[in-house]
Amino acid sequence: MSQTLKRPMTADEFLEWDLLQPEGRHELVDGFPVPRHREAFGMTGAAMRHDDIVGNEFAHLWNQLRGHKCRRFTADIAVVTANGAVRRPDVGVRCPPFTDKMTAAPNTVLVVEVLSPSTQSTDIILRLEEYKRVATMRTIVLIDPDEPQVIVWTRATETWSSLPAIGLESVIEVDHPAIRLTLADIYEGLAFPPRLVT
Repeated sequence: MSQTLKRPMTADEFLEWDLLQPEGRHELVDGFPVPRHREAFGMTGAAMRHDDIVGNEFAHLWNQLRGHKCRRFTADIAVVTANGAVRRPDVGVRCPPFTDKMTAAPNTVLVVEVLSPSTQSTDIILRLEEYKRVATMRTIVLIDPDEPQVIVWTRATETWSSLPAIGLESVIEVDHPAIRLTLADIYEGLAFPPRLVT
């Protein structure tokens, strides 16, 4: 990091600071910046698979949201959570109002996180709870990169519920905005090792 910080930052301070960092994007956790997906730096196999899934998800969301008011975004755009943390989901969907100069999505309705071994507990516990507290959030998708299985969290009024989707033939239906994805879409082009039967 280009400077040592002595006090916690606000989300606004962080977003301004992060634009000037030459080494890549960060997230704000407990008031201090941390590199986004630290474990991805220097890794090849896991990072490439992760990137393929993110690319698939982004492409399919782009296709389904063509002509829609809501737009998809990548980890270059931040999500400010209710506790002042700043996260950068792998893929997200934002709805109006927003401008093309914004660095944080103000009305995020859907986020997608591809899990990784070193951040899985953070993604499932900390990020999940932070995303649930975003007032506009309706859907949180957690993707296992190694097996064709996804956990979809959805909110109806104030109550969150989760539903697993397992197997390439499984379908994910999202109400707002109306999106339909199959796990075959998400894992397109990826192979899975054969399961051992014992």
